Amino acid sequence: MKLSAVDDKKRKEAARSLSVVIDTKVAFSGVSLGQTLFKMDGVAKASFRMNLKEPLVVSAYVKTEKGAISKQLLRNKKYNSGSYTISWDGKDNKNAFVSEGNYYYTVEIADLCGNKLVVHTAKFKVEDWRKPTIQAPDDLYYVQQGPFDIPYTLSKAGSVTVEIYQGSSLVRTVLSGSQQGPGSKKAAWDGKDGSGQYVADGQYEVRMKVVDARGQQASFTSLLHVDLANVAAPQVVWFYEEMGSEVHFRLSTPATVTAEIFNEAGEKVRTIWTEHPLNAGDQVLTWDGLNDNGETVFYDDSVYTFRIAARFANGVIETTEGKIDNSADPPWLVSSLYSFTYDSYGNRTALNLSIRVTEAVTATLFVYDPYGDAYIDEKTYSLKANVETNIVYAKKDKYSDYYYLLAYKDRLGNVYVYGVDETEETGYAASYRLQKENGAKNGLKRSVN
Repeated sequence: MKLSAVDDKKRKEAARSLSVVIDTKVAFSGVSLGQTLFKMDGVAKASFRMNLKEPLVVSAYVKTEKGAISKQLLRNKKYNSGSYTISWDGKDNKNAFVSEGNYYYTVEIADLCGNKLVVHTAKFKVEDWRKPTIQAPDDLYYVQQGPFDIPYTLSKAGSVTVEIYQGSSLVRTVLSGSQQGPGSKKAAWDGKDGSGQYVADGQYEVRMKVVDARGQQASFTSLLHVDLANVAAPQVVWFYEEMGSEVHFRLSTPATVTAEIFNEAGEKVRTIWTEHPLNAGDQVLTWDGLNDNGETVFYDDSVYTFRIAARFANGVIETTEGKIDNSADPPWLVSSLYSFTYDSYGNRTALNLSIRVTEAVTATLFVYDPYGDAYIDEKTYSLKANVETNIVYAKKDKYSDYYYLLAYKDRLGNVYVYGVDETEETGYAASYRLQKENGAKNGLKRSVN
């Protein structure tokens, strides 16, 4: 190319010759696969090698056989001329290991002049050689006859076997070579041995094994505690004036039950059942506060003990006991506080509850007119274990005083009622503890039932 110049006086400069190089291609020597078979084991890495003859900007992807992007390896990264190895650990853009199959690399290149080039490698095969794992709880508890799920988690797909042993003896094969995908799983067991009989109380082992497609295997053992002869009962119940005391308890299997009441001195005052046959499941023991002679012995400050002895079909006798004590909270109730929200004129607009429990229970809030005992409203809430539950109940009429009953019901059906009476409240907004309600005041019977 020749270049000359003329100024405004029409004076000319001698022409000069210049060399011009026209760059229309990327100076790139190609890519080569590091391997045609990638045994993905979580440690090894696949790779490709690229050769650059000039400074370039590179983006690179791992793609499935159908062209979908699994992983972006490079994003507009600048390289000088030279040879470079790019590695891949087998994970996708979500940091999960890819499935087995055929893959290839796509390399997008741009030089400093804006020339672009896209190169695809040959396909390579990915095989999953990661060692499998199978995990489960260390301890499992089978306490009531019927279906029981044995949980476990697989790191990858494989053939799963789940067996129950007592010592060296095989009791039952729950799963045998069952093909399962990765993730959380459950093996359903009916509680029976190989002969179709329910297993006896005792300690067993659940032995689990997984074998993947490459023949690699892993195992895990959980301790299985079988306690079919058991009674679940509350530690504390209350005595209500019009209804007496109800003890809701649960039998794991049918049993004959003896139920007795004892005073603080340990003397038996009442026998309610003697070898009384009951079915498995939820049961209710009721005491009216009378002794065996029909005399009233329970008063507000009394503390009595109930004792339940269950004789099961296998001859095992299980005994449990608890207190009948109106001064005691159920042990799972950590805190039960209330306060009010006020408007600018001092009217109560909402009742605020703050509750913490150590086991899941339900709570039903009953709202009454404290003067005429008329029922106004009710709401039921599910309380989670070890979580602070905050409840806001918006009043239907902020100009009226309400009487509230909050009835807690535990997993067995035992009920504990607490109350708040707005007619007895001061104008302070501080939090107070809910008060126990053991009497028949304002529809308590409706709340308990």
